[in-house]
Amino acid sequence: NINLFEDYLTRVLNGEPYQYVIKESTFLGNSFYVDSNVLIPRQETEQLVLDTIEYCKTILKNKEIVMADLCSGSGIIGIEFKRAFPNSNVYAVDIDESALSITSKNAKLNKVNINSLLGDFYKPLINNNIKLDVLVSNPPYIENINQIDKQVWEYEPHLALLASPSTYFYEEVFKNYDKFMNESFFMSFEINEDMEKELCSLINQYMQNVTYIFKKDLYNKTRFLYIIKGMNNDIKIASESDISAISGFACVNGVNLVVCDNASSKASSLLISSFDIKFLSTSLYKFYILK
Repeated sequence: NINLFEDYLTRVLNGEPYQYVIKESTFLGNSFYVDSNVLIPRQETEQLVLDTIEYCKTILKNKEIVMADLCSGSGIIGIEFKRAFPNSNVYAVDIDESALSITSKNAKLNKVNINSLLGDFYKPLINNNIKLDVLVSNPPYIENINQIDKQVWEYEPHLALLASPSTYFYEEVFKNYDKFMNESFFMSFEINEDMEKELCSLINQYMQNVTYIFKKDLYNKTRFLYIIKGMNNDIKIASESDISAISGFACVNGVNLVVCDNASSKASSLLISSFDIKFLSTSLYKFYILK
């Protein structure tokens, strides 16, 4: 259809993202419907989902996981989690009815069954007496619109981008997590690269006996936060000079740690215990206390 092709081409040349033009985007090799009611999936979110799935496979193993994707948008996070854990009970939560409609469409397209909940952030979980083992969220976190790319601002939904303050949604979770999380849990968040210090302060203010880890993306920017509770974490001790290729920062019960790729660490002779967290199939990360 030459007329349709010319229309598509004109729209793309005028700056509209091609994913919105063809109503399709790829995420972890799978196809999803998208339109201007939801964000276009990004590579960083793929890394977030892969980390979360690998962690759950390693630690939770055969447990029937109850998981929620808060601010679910197109539903890609919850759908990929359900694909990895067919026996899990997955909830997609969003305040926008149009977004939840797209979530349902994508679940059907990808032949998985997940539950859609309409409402403000975690509140539908509380209203339905749902307690989670795993929470994943890529919430709005941009406060200054000058940080937003012109094309993104013109075409993608502002509701999914803006928050004031930037840490608003994270703080809401940290303050209220005991109302919708089980005693042992895993949380994973996508964050902006400049939020680490503020989020550290908020976690220490509201949460107790948790391990939290900040991790960098492929571009060496701190873009992910993982919070763990209910694990018996043995920690390795090393001096700073013995550790190379630091890949992140963590805190376990108030103790500051660094996270290293095991393959490049020179501290193996100084290890006094043996606890590993496998975040990616290609990398094994270890915790170290700096002497």
